[in-house]
Amino acid sequence: MTLVRTFARIEDGGKLSLPTNIKKFAGVTDGDVVELKLVGSDGKILISKKELQKARMKKVAGH
Repeated sequence: MTLVRTFARIEDGGKLSLPTNIKKFAGVTDGDVVELKLVGSDGKILISKKELQKARMKKVAGH
């Protein structure tokens, strides 16, 4: 069941800007970490907000 549906564009460099209504509904703000997961063979993408530990974020940021 679809609760909120909208469209977004993939920009140069692979950036994906989430529309304001999606960010608000999902409780996502600028700088949050999200997980993208391909679901099924039809190419649907699931976006989930993640709470990562600060130590892990520093390790990822150092790459």
